[in-house]
Amino acid sequence: MRKKRKKSDSAASTFNSQNLFSWRRKLYKVIVKVTLKKKILDPQGKAIESSLHNLGFSNLTGVRTGKNIEIAVNDKDIERAKASVQSACEKLLANPVTEEFEYEMLDNDGAIVARFSTQNRQAKESIG
Repeated sequence: MRKKRKKSDSAASTFNSQNLFSWRRKLYKVIVKVTLKKKILDPQGKAIESSLHNLGFSNLTGVRTGKNIEIAVNDKDIERAKASVQSACEKLLANPVTEEFEYEMLDNDGAIVARFSTQNRQAKESIG
């Protein structure tokens, strides 16, 4: 007779195998914000702004739309992690012709360890 495996046993073994490798790598959370460049018309933003005005929110103007993307980066080397995020943004997540992007990289404690914005094309380092 076969012994039935409990769900809790399976979850515990998965959890333990994940902990096995946690000492080798560090997990960073990256929040990428992609928006249209200022010179590009934003018809979706205009439609939202018009609807807001129709609903009586006439004090809300300059609506621009975009997308937020959250990524987990599992890498011990922060420079390699930043390079991976930068490359992913440039190659896939943002269209360099019509969009700009910025990101913040947070460590396990939620502290910002790196920032980048294509608006000023420079990385801003922050410790803390």
